[in-house]
Amino acid sequence: MNKEKIMNLADAYATEVAHTPQMPTPLERKLAIVRIGVARAALEAALEQPVQRPWVGLTEDEIKGTWAQLWYDLTHGKLSTPDNEVRNNVVMFGQALEAKLKEKNNG
Repeated sequence: MNKEKIMNLADAYATEVAHTPQMPTPLERKLAIVRIGVARAALEAALEQPVQRPWVGLTEDEIKGTWAQLWYDLTHGKLSTPDNEVRNNVVMFGQALEAKLKEKNNG
């Protein structure tokens, strides 16, 4: 259900309540309209919030696959690191994992 449809339903409900004969006094009708207005504003604010997707991590196989691909690229000259230092490999591995996580979580 999209935002416009939800807001239209809220407006229709407010109109219906405002014209309900069971409300004994005009004051009660006005209070009902105010309450619906507050609820409508809260609903609209909630609909404006971005949908929170759950965080998706990497499986053990994905981590191993990322490491295997990085190692292959390093050993076959596709990536160059000064003196093939372990520190640089760890940083590159971290960057590769970060890229994989971004891919899974941001599409």
